[in-house]
Amino acid sequence: MNNALLNLDYAAPFLKGLHFKFNGNYNYYASRNKSWNVTAPSYGNDSKVAIPGNPPSLGETRGEGSEMNLQGFITYNRKFGDHSIDVTGVYEQNKLKSSSISAARQRYQIIFDQFLAGPTVDQLANGGEAESARAGYIGRINYNFKNRYFIDFSGRYDANDFYPPNIRWGFFPSVSASYIISDEPFMERLKDLGIFNMLKLRGSIGTVGMTNADFGRFAWIPGYNINANAWVVNGQLVQGTSETGTLPSQNYSWYKVNSRDFGIDFSSLNNRLNGSWDYYYMRTIGYTGSDNSKYSTTLGIGLPPINIETKAYRRAGTDFSLSWNDRLGKDFTYKIGTNFTYFNALWENANEDSASLKNPYTRTSGTSGAFYGTGYYNLGFYGSNQVLLNGPRRISSTNTVGGDLKYEDTNGDGKIDGSDFRRIGSASFPRINFGINLDLGYKGVFFTSTLAGSGKRDRYLGDVIQGSSAQGILVYAFQKDYWTPANTNALYPRQVSSAGVNGSNNYVTSDFWLLQSGYVRLKFAQLGYDLKYSLLKQVSTFKHFKVFVSGTNLWTSAKSMKYFIDPESDTNNYGYPIQRTVSLGLNVGF
Repeated sequence: MNNALLNLDYAAPFLKGLHFKFNGNYNYYASRNKSWNVTAPSYGNDSKVAIPGNPPSLGETRGEGSEMNLQGFITYNRKFGDHSIDVTGVYEQNKLKSSSISAARQRYQIIFDQFLAGPTVDQLANGGEAESARAGYIGRINYNFKNRYFIDFSGRYDANDFYPPNIRWGFFPSVSASYIISDEPFMERLKDLGIFNMLKLRGSIGTVGMTNADFGRFAWIPGYNINANAWVVNGQLVQGTSETGTLPSQNYSWYKVNSRDFGIDFSSLNNRLNGSWDYYYMRTIGYTGSDNSKYSTTLGIGLPPINIETKAYRRAGTDFSLSWNDRLGKDFTYKIGTNFTYFNALWENANEDSASLKNPYTRTSGTSGAFYGTGYYNLGFYGSNQVLLNGPRRISSTNTVGGDLKYEDTNGDGKIDGSDFRRIGSASFPRINFGINLDLGYKGVFFTSTLAGSGKRDRYLGDVIQGSSAQGILVYAFQKDYWTPANTNALYPRQVSSAGVNGSNNYVTSDFWLLQSGYVRLKFAQLGYDLKYSLLKQVSTFKHFKVFVSGTNLWTSAKSMKYFIDPESDTNNYGYPIQRTVSLGLNVGF
């Protein structure tokens, strides 16, 4: 790997506050990976005869690539009496190139890890190249008057080669303003009384450009797929081509996120009480993709990508923080703070097909995004085989017996199928998050802690925890709490040799397997003492000498823990576990 960096900075002598700056970065890399695969001998129990394994094979891949980043800045910053102005202009561009080639030979008879030693029959070769580029102009003008009134204009004019040449540039402006109302003369009385030491109003509105990966690069160019062995002609394999999945298009470009925000910051009661509050609203429009409401089925090929102006997604929310900082007497100090966020989201139009759009129980368009997904409502377990003779059953379930899951016939048509799907659960990403911070101090003793948590949220149990994985292994002791005639109030349905025994009746999507994953957790706590308050009080070398004990993830309250699943881990416990740590430490300042 090779890197080259260039940085230039020039302060113009002919105009105070004017600067020119240039950054350049070029990175080149080359890689080589060689793989020699030889299977070690294996033997059956009580056998001395080796079991034949795969013959040796050799593969090698080589690649190289480069990335170039260029940035040029012009800045101007001046103050004229009560007026201040800050202007920034930037041009930037990025270009990536990469290529790779690979080869392999198989079924080696001579054990020698070189290509020349391998048979040429069925030898393999592959390779590829890629490139991408983007560029943009950025401008920003900031003005303030008396450090009381602020306004900021900014904009980006960006290009990306992901889009057709004629419309690959997009302009995305924004403006923000703030007003420190507490600095006004008419607020002096409130300041003197400590009612408002600081009060600031602020707001912003703007647009951000987004790229989309729902389709491949260069979808604006007519193309075709290549098949190395498409046909047999005169007994020989020959190459062939086929159409791409969609028609090309010259009519798609950036999609946009329009947002606005309003907020208040304040401090009161001689700066002991501090807080802030924000409300925000975001609306994403112009998604790129194929319009599913049209006739792609009868056309025989996917419709070309376009900006679907009717497809829109919006999100709105609020967050606030509040803290109190004070002391009792001469030596005891304390600070307590809390923060809280809430949001919700809605697909105004999710570009669904007409059949999906007409179903009010499962459609995405026009509904709050606060649900997990769609599935069956479960009614517990079938109590016995006799119960199966009465009432509706799932059409595609077979060999259903007592202990299998029972589902609700929500539309009342006498059978259970996909028409009985309904929205289930709460969204996996919590709509509410909160935290509490506490700091205490007394004559060198200090304590700090952070409590964090989320509101209602659901996740879906993984197949290992369900007991439906291909391995068919019950990992945890609680998985033995499955239905039997003697254990009808069980945690799990009856155990089966494989998920498909009864037509996967017990493992189709339903609210039975939803895992409540809201939680409260003591994320961090620390208790310590500063020896400068006693033993080292007379030692001037040290500014402070703190010894402490601290811990992370010391306590968690969550319903998911009954399945040994941490609320912040994956639902199969495949990931690295969330660790509880306790440590001793020393912090010395000179």
